[in-house]
Amino acid sequence: MESGFDPSLNPFAPLLRYGVLSDTHGTIHPGIFAAFEGVRHIFHCGDLGHLTCKTELEVIAPVSLVRGNMDGWSVASCCKELLMETVEFGDVALYHGTRYGHSNEAIMRGLSQFYAPELPRMICYGHSHQAQIDEVGHTLFINPGSATYPHGSGSPTAALVEFNPEKHLLVAWIVELDSFLASKPKG
Repeated sequence: MESGFDPSLNPFAPLLRYGVLSDTHGTIHPGIFAAFEGVRHIFHCGDLGHLTCKTELEVIAPVSLVRGNMDGWSVASCCKELLMETVEFGDVALYHGTRYGHSNEAIMRGLSQFYAPELPRMICYGHSHQAQIDEVGHTLFINPGSATYPHGSGSPTAALVEFNPEKHLLVAWIVELDSFLASKPKG
Protein backbone atom coordinates (compact mmCIF):
# COMPACT_ATOMS: atom_id res chain seq x y z
CA MET A 1 0.00 0.00 0.00
CA GLU A 2 1.48 3.37 -1.06
CA SER A 3 0.85 6.38 1.13
CA GLY A 4 2.35 9.21 -0.91
CA PHE A 5 4.35 10.19 2.18
CA ASP A 6 8.01 10.86 1.53
CA PRO A 7 9.95 10.58 4.81
CA SER A 8 12.91 12.42 3.26
CA LEU A 9 10.86 15.62 3.03
CA ASN A 10 10.35 17.78 6.09
CA PRO A 11 6.62 18.54 6.35
CA PHE A 12 7.46 21.52 8.56
CA ALA A 13 10.01 23.06 6.19
CA PRO A 14 9.30 26.78 5.90
CA LEU A 15 7.97 28.08 2.62
CA LEU A 16 9.78 31.19 1.42
CA ARG A 17 7.42 33.94 0.29
CA TYR A 18 8.13 36.99 -1.89
CA GLY A 19 5.95 39.94 -2.91
CA VAL A 20 5.82 41.45 -6.41
CA LEU A 21 4.14 44.73 -7.28
CA SER A 22 4.23 47.44 -9.89
CA ASP A 23 2.73 50.74 -10.90
CA THR A 24 2.12 52.18 -7.45
CA HIS A 25 2.36 55.71 -8.90
CA GLY A 26 3.10 57.32 -5.54
CA THR A 27 0.52 55.49 -3.44
CA ILE A 28 0.92 52.33 -1.39
CA HIS A 29 -2.43 50.54 -1.26
CA PRO A 30 -3.29 49.86 2.41
CA GLY A 31 -4.01 46.19 1.60
CA ILE A 32 -0.37 45.60 0.67
CA PHE A 33 0.67 45.41 4.33
CA ALA A 34 -1.58 42.41 5.05
CA ALA A 35 -1.02 40.83 1.62
CA PHE A 36 2.77 40.94 2.00
CA GLU A 37 2.90 39.96 5.67
CA GLY A 38 5.81 37.55 6.15
CA VAL A 39 7.45 38.04 2.74
CA ARG A 40 11.25 37.79 2.63
CA HIS A 41 11.70 40.34 -0.13
CA ILE A 42 9.63 42.72 -2.27
CA PHE A 43 10.24 43.18 -6.00
CA HIS A 44 8.83 46.43 -7.45
CA CYS A 45 8.62 46.54 -11.25
CA GLY A 46 8.67 50.30 -11.76
CA ASP A 47 6.48 53.38 -11.69
CA LEU A 48 7.07 53.64 -7.96
CA GLY A 49 6.10 57.31 -8.02
CA HIS A 50 7.99 58.56 -4.96
CA LEU A 51 10.89 57.27 -2.88
CA THR A 52 8.65 57.53 0.19
CA CYS A 53 6.79 54.52 -1.23
CA LYS A 54 9.98 52.48 -1.05
CA THR A 55 10.44 53.56 2.57
CA GLU A 56 6.87 52.46 3.35
CA LEU A 57 7.46 49.06 1.74
CA GLU A 58 10.76 48.56 3.59
CA VAL A 59 8.74 48.35 6.81
CA ILE A 60 7.52 44.99 5.44
CA ALA A 61 10.72 43.60 3.86
CA PRO A 62 13.79 44.63 1.84
CA VAL A 63 12.85 46.11 -1.55
CA SER A 64 14.46 45.75 -4.98
CA LEU A 65 13.09 48.03 -7.66
CA VAL A 66 13.56 49.35 -11.16
CA ARG A 67 12.47 52.65 -12.62
CA GLY A 68 9.42 53.00 -14.83
CA ASN A 69 8.50 55.42 -17.58
CA MET A 70 6.40 57.56 -15.21
CA ASP A 71 9.03 57.87 -12.46
CA GLY A 72 10.44 61.34 -11.94
CA TRP A 73 14.09 62.23 -11.52
CA SER A 74 14.25 61.43 -7.80
CA VAL A 75 13.32 57.79 -8.46
CA ALA A 76 14.91 57.39 -11.88
CA SER A 77 18.28 58.74 -10.72
CA CYS A 78 18.68 56.04 -8.06
CA CYS A 79 17.13 53.05 -9.84
CA LYS A 80 18.30 50.95 -12.75
CA GLU A 81 16.18 50.23 -15.80
CA LEU A 82 16.97 46.51 -15.52
CA LEU A 83 17.94 44.59 -12.42
CA MET A 84 18.97 40.99 -11.76
CA GLU A 85 18.78 39.65 -8.20
CA THR A 86 19.74 36.20 -6.96
CA VAL A 87 17.50 34.66 -4.30
CA GLU A 88 17.06 31.17 -2.86
CA PHE A 89 15.40 29.73 -5.97
CA GLY A 90 17.59 31.39 -8.62
CA ASP A 91 17.84 34.60 -10.59
CA VAL A 92 15.03 37.16 -10.69
CA ALA A 93 14.98 39.80 -13.44
CA LEU A 94 13.09 43.06 -12.94
CA TYR A 95 12.09 45.43 -15.72
CA HIS A 96 9.17 47.82 -16.14
CA GLY A 97 8.42 46.87 -19.75
CA THR A 98 8.45 50.24 -21.50
CA ARG A 99 10.56 49.27 -24.54
CA TYR A 100 8.26 46.46 -25.65
CA GLY A 101 4.83 48.12 -25.85
CA HIS A 102 1.79 47.88 -23.60
CA SER A 103 0.67 44.27 -24.00
CA ASN A 104 1.87 41.51 -21.70
CA GLU A 105 2.52 39.26 -24.68
CA ALA A 106 4.78 41.83 -26.39
CA ILE A 107 6.67 42.51 -23.15
CA MET A 108 7.15 38.77 -22.48
CA ARG A 109 8.37 38.21 -26.06
CA GLY A 110 10.82 41.12 -25.81
CA LEU A 111 12.19 39.98 -22.46
CA SER A 112 12.51 36.38 -23.67
CA GLN A 113 14.60 37.58 -26.60
CA PHE A 114 16.65 39.92 -24.41
CA TYR A 115 17.61 37.22 -21.90
CA ALA A 116 17.96 34.34 -24.39
CA PRO A 117 19.43 31.78 -24.45
CA GLU A 118 19.50 31.43 -20.63
CA LEU A 119 16.41 32.94 -19.09
CA PRO A 120 16.34 33.63 -15.35
CA ARG A 121 14.06 31.55 -13.13
CA MET A 122 11.63 34.47 -12.75
CA ILE A 123 11.04 37.63 -14.78
CA CYS A 124 8.89 40.35 -13.20
CA TYR A 125 7.56 43.28 -15.21
CA GLY A 126 4.78 45.86 -15.15
CA HIS A 127 3.71 48.72 -17.41
CA SER A 128 0.51 47.22 -18.84
CA HIS A 129 -1.43 47.47 -15.54
CA GLN A 130 -2.84 44.00 -16.33
CA ALA A 131 -2.03 41.14 -13.98
CA GLN A 132 -0.80 37.94 -15.60
CA ILE A 133 1.34 34.94 -14.66
CA ASP A 134 2.81 32.57 -17.23
CA GLU A 135 5.35 29.79 -17.01
CA VAL A 136 7.35 29.30 -20.20
CA GLY A 137 9.84 26.47 -19.93
CA HIS A 138 11.72 26.98 -16.69
CA THR A 139 10.87 30.69 -16.40
CA LEU A 140 8.01 32.21 -14.45
CA PHE A 141 6.82 35.51 -15.98
CA ILE A 142 4.92 37.73 -13.55
CA ASN A 143 3.12 40.98 -14.20
CA PRO A 144 1.48 41.80 -10.86
CA GLY A 145 -0.82 44.36 -12.47
CA SER A 146 -1.19 47.79 -10.93
CA ALA A 147 -1.27 48.23 -7.18
CA THR A 148 -3.22 51.48 -7.68
CA TYR A 149 -4.73 51.95 -11.16
CA PRO A 150 -5.61 48.64 -12.85
CA HIS A 151 -6.83 48.73 -16.45
CA GLY A 152 -10.43 47.70 -16.74
CA SER A 153 -12.77 47.61 -13.79
CA GLY A 154 -10.78 45.29 -11.55
CA SER A 155 -9.27 45.73 -8.13
CA PRO A 156 -5.68 46.87 -7.55
CA THR A 157 -3.45 43.79 -7.58
CA ALA A 158 -0.06 42.41 -6.59
CA ALA A 159 1.50 38.96 -6.77
CA LEU A 160 2.77 36.53 -4.19
CA VAL A 161 5.45 33.96 -4.93
CA GLU A 162 6.13 30.97 -2.74
CA PHE A 163 9.19 28.72 -2.90
CA ASN A 164 9.35 25.32 -1.26
CA PRO A 165 13.08 24.63 -0.82
CA GLU A 166 12.51 20.95 0.01
CA LYS A 167 10.68 20.26 -3.25
CA HIS A 168 12.30 23.08 -5.29
CA LEU A 169 8.77 24.13 -6.20
CA LEU A 170 7.98 27.72 -7.17
CA VAL A 171 4.36 28.93 -7.38
CA ALA A 172 2.83 32.37 -7.86
CA TRP A 173 -0.62 33.87 -7.74
CA ILE A 174 -2.30 37.24 -8.13
CA VAL A 175 -3.96 38.85 -5.11
CA GLU A 176 -6.62 41.55 -5.14
CA LEU A 177 -5.47 44.13 -2.63
CA ASP A 178 -8.98 45.31 -1.73
CA SER A 179 -9.69 41.84 -0.31
CA PHE A 180 -7.06 42.49 2.41
CA LEU A 181 -8.81 45.57 3.76
CA ALA A 182 -10.62 45.08 7.05
CA SER A 183 -14.36 45.16 6.61
CA LYS A 184 -16.06 47.96 8.46
CA PRO A 185 -18.74 47.02 11.01
CA LYS A 186 -22.30 47.89 10.03
CA GLY A 187 -24.25 50.39 11.99
